[in-house]
Amino acid sequence: MISTSTSTVRLDVEPDWRVLVFLGGIGILVAFAFGLAPALRASAAAPADTLRSGGGRHTMHAGLFRPLVAAQIAFSFVVLFVGGLCLTSFVKLLQTDLGFDASNLVLVRVTTLSTGQDQESTSSAQSALPNWVSLLERLQSTPGIDAASLSGWGLFEGSGRNKTVRIPGRPVDGYTPWYLPVSPGFLRTMGIPLIAGRDFEWRDARPEPSTAVIVNESFAARYFPGEQAIGKRFLRVDGGATLAAQEVIGVAKDAKYTDLRGPAPPTVYEPYLPEAAAVVQARTRLEMGTLVATLRDEVPRAHAAFRLGDITLQSTLVGNHLVRDRSLAVLSAFFSLVAGVLVIVGVYGILSYTVLQRTREIGIRLALGAQPGQIVTLLLSSVGGMTLIGLAIGGAGAALAGRFISALLFEVALSDTWSIAAPLLFLLVACVVAGVIPSLRASRIAPTTALTVE
Repeated sequence: MISTSTSTVRLDVEPDWRVLVFLGGIGILVAFAFGLAPALRASAAAPADTLRSGGGRHTMHAGLFRPLVAAQIAFSFVVLFVGGLCLTSFVKLLQTDLGFDASNLVLVRVTTLSTGQDQESTSSAQSALPNWVSLLERLQSTPGIDAASLSGWGLFEGSGRNKTVRIPGRPVDGYTPWYLPVSPGFLRTMGIPLIAGRDFEWRDARPEPSTAVIVNESFAARYFPGEQAIGKRFLRVDGGATLAAQEVIGVAKDAKYTDLRGPAPPTVYEPYLPEAAAVVQARTRLEMGTLVATLRDEVPRAHAAFRLGDITLQSTLVGNHLVRDRSLAVLSAFFSLVAGVLVIVGVYGILSYTVLQRTREIGIRLALGAQPGQIVTLLLSSVGGMTLIGLAIGGAGAALAGRFISALLFEVALSDTWSIAAPLLFLLVACVVAGVIPSLRASRIAPTTALTVE
C-alpha cells in the first residue's frame, strides 16, 4: 500500500518471537486490567446480600459502565469524523482535473549507446534528430498506437526544471516558471488542448537554442495579464547573465506538472532536441504485453543505437503521488469500521446487562399493565443520555482533531455539513439498533417468569 513504482517497500512478515511475546504481554495486561475491577467487586460482596434475592443493589452497577460507553461513543465520533475527512479528501484528489488524459498513456524511456562521458554535442544532436523523428513515425504507424511524442521527462515523473524569465520593460519577477522540452505532437498525445496559436514543428528545434515556445494559461495570465500572449517575447535566464530570447507561438490549457494539490504552475514548453535519451509518450489501445513486444521490435529498427529503457503508465506516475492519501483513506476506513463495531457492541452490552439486572422490575411493570412499547422506551431512554453526552464530547474532540489533520486534506472544509452529519447519524442509528434488540427481548418477557428471577 505504501510502495510506488519507483520505490518498493518490502516488509518482513516472518514470525518473530519478540513480536509474539509483546502481543502476549499486551493481552495479559489488558485482561488483568479490565478483569481486576469486577473481581475485586465480587470478592467484596457480603454473604448476606449475596444470598438475598433482588436486583436493587446490582442495578446500580450498570450505571458504572455508562461513562465508559459514553467515552467509547465520543472516541468513535472522532475516528469516524477524521476517517470521513480523509476519505472525502482522497476521492476529491482522484477526481481532480489533471489538465491531461492519463488513461491509456504509456511512457517509455529510450536511450542511445552514448554514455554520460560521451554526450552528444549540439551538432551531433542535430544530426541525430532524424533518427528520433523516424522512431515517432514508426510508432505512430503501428496499429494500436494512436499518437506518440517525445519529451525530456514525463509529467509527475519527479523531474523538472525551473528558469527565471524577464519581460522587457518590466521589473524582474522573482517567480521561476517550469520548463519542459517537448516534440511536436506532445500536446495532442497528452490530451492537453491548444487554445491559441500553433503547435511545434520540427523546424522549431533549429537553430539551437530555439526561440519558439508554447506557454500555458497560468503563464499567460501571470506575465501578460489582459493581453494576447501570441507573439509576445520574453527572455529566459540560462545562468548568470546569459539570456535567450523566447517568442510565444501558442497557448495551451493548464496541466499539472508535479503536484496534484496545487494549481497548475506557469509552464513553458520548448522545442526538444533529444541527445542521449528521451521519454516517449505513446497513447495506445494495446495490452501492455503486446505493447512491450512491439516496442522491442520497433525501437531498434528506428536506429541501431536505440535501446529500450523503463516502461511505465502515466496513471502509475500520477498514482505515486497518492500513496499517502490512499494509505490514510484505507486506514481511516478500517478504523472507522472498528469504531462503529465497538459502539454497537458497547451499547448492546450495557443495555443487555441493564435488562438482565432489571428483569424483576420489568416483570412487575408488565404485571401492572405496562405495554411492551413503554418497556422499550424506558430502556432506550437509559441509552439516550449517555449517547448524547458521548456525541457532545466527541464533537468537541473532532473539532480539535480536525485542526491537526487539516494540512493533509484536499478541498475539504472541517465545517462541511456531511463531515459532521455522517458520523452523527451513523452513531445515532448504531446506538438505536444496538439498543432495540435487548429492549424488544425484554418487552416479551412473561411477567410470571420475570417475577421468579433472582
